Amino acid sequence: MEHEKMYYQLVESGKPEKMQLLGSVFLWLMDRTRQSNPSIYNEAVEKMNAANWCNYLTEKEASCIVAGLEHQDGSKGAKWSLTQVLNAVEKIGGAVECAPYYNQYALYVAINMIYSDFAKTLAEYIDADKMFEVVYRLAVAKLKDADRPRFIRKYFDV
Repeated sequence: MEHEKMYYQLVESGKPEKMQLLGSVFLWLMDRTRQSNPSIYNEAVEKMNAANWCNYLTEKEASCIVAGLEHQDGSKGAKWSLTQVLNAVEKIGGAVECAPYYNQYALYVAINMIYSDFAKTLAEYIDADKMFEVVYRLAVAKLKDADRPRFIRKYFDV
């Protein structure tokens, strides 16, 4: 697409005046979008928050991701809902968000991803009543991993 080609030409130029032009066009476009389609505008602004976090997802992105998870037993979707995750994390004294590492939606996805990928193996070594806490701790470790500090958006192609 023509706009993508122009975007990469401006970004890769490394020239401040071209970046300023790109910035002014972006601001103009965002203002027009705010006026014509507030829903898309709000979604775009929310997505830009990812720049301030290592692992950040919007609620909509997280919902789409967990809906597509396939568990080792063949079932699909979230093992735990967002509300269940938030309540369980609070119950064990965990952090729902930990700036700049992860926001609550990235944590929600990571917990469900870890469960989806490793539940059968974990069940061989831990009691069912410890499953959530272990999965939570593994998810936090993944979200705070210094080797891949910004993994979640790339991993899920968001």
